[in-house]
Amino acid sequence: QVGSTTVRSSKSWAPLILIVLGSLLVLVDTSRHVLLDHGGVIFDRRSLLMYTPTHDLSPVGRLCQLATIIGLVFLLVGLALFFDLYMMIRSCFQERQQLAQHAG
Repeated sequence: QVGSTTVRSSKSWAPLILIVLGSLLVLVDTSRHVLLDHGGVIFDRRSLLMYTPTHDLSPVGRLCQLATIIGLVFLLVGLALFFDLYMMIRSCFQERQQLAQHAG
């Protein structure tokens, strides 16, 4: 019984953890923009630029791009888990299948 309680509680924390991590990752690029708008604060302004002089992504730009993409994926997965989206979609298809069987 102790093991099943641990598993159940860890499943309930997964959506929250994914949503928090996703939110933090999405904020990385926003923080870079705020720092740039205020002259870099503690960073050299040039080190925070999204693009290099040759119009390629800078290392910071690539990091922010990846952080945003991963953050959005974490947010979507976390919300899907929180709202139990898989079970909702599954039950809709099962209802449609049952209606089709009764009609046919």
